[in-house]
Amino acid sequence: MRNWIIGAAALVALAVPGVAVAQATGYVGLDYANADVQHNGSNDGWGASGAVAFSGSSSISFEVDAGAFDTNHSNVGTLSTVAGHVYTRNDDYLFGGFAGYQHSDHVDAWSAGLEANKYFDNWTLAGSIVYEKSDDLKADAWGANVEGRIFATDNLRIDVRGGYASVNPNVGSNIDVWDAGVGAEYQFASLPVSIGARYDHLDSDKNTFNSEDVVSATIRWNWGGTLKDRDRHGASQSGLTTIGGLTGIFF
Repeated sequence: MRNWIIGAAALVALAVPGVAVAQATGYVGLDYANADVQHNGSNDGWGASGAVAFSGSSSISFEVDAGAFDTNHSNVGTLSTVAGHVYTRNDDYLFGGFAGYQHSDHVDAWSAGLEANKYFDNWTLAGSIVYEKSDDLKADAWGANVEGRIFATDNLRIDVRGGYASVNPNVGSNIDVWDAGVGAEYQFASLPVSIGARYDHLDSDKNTFNSEDVVSATIRWNWGGTLKDRDRHGASQSGLTTIGGLTGIFF
């Protein structure tokens, strides 16, 4: 049905009209991913990623994720993404909504949903409910994501995530899809640069949907404090806006 490569969450538009630089927090970076797709071999990709968050008022915040990722797979080619978030956040929780758009050489898709975080002392429980649709494929899907972000230190984060989706393809019966992954990110104390790596697996209950194993790595320039500061006060929501990983279920 599709060939999916996890890659860029976003290359951000850094200049947000009407917002002072001092109010914004976020990151920009470079990404690499290798996807081992069942019956389709191994594919590589490179991209740029980033996000920016800023406060619109004392109770409402905004986040923008946007980016580009180039793969060596003919069915995907260059993938670009953009997502916008509006949420309320305090020291205990985050709650809001988002909308996103994904474009490849052959397929366009969009997603929308609700998202929430619950903050504990040294970890965060995050989740989202997502609807995703592609008119090109005449297919849509709904699903849920959950992620635990564990802070061994303020600058060392370990992620554990999982997701489920029910995909309604253009022909045939519905497909149940699930994905799971682990990852880590470390920011150096002497400069605002972080490195990260993760592993993700995607599978389904139908032989027509290829399973995939994805290994990815990133290097980022951050502004706005530690990784824990980013999670509690900055741009932290880019990984939960699509079904089936960072780039969506239809690619």
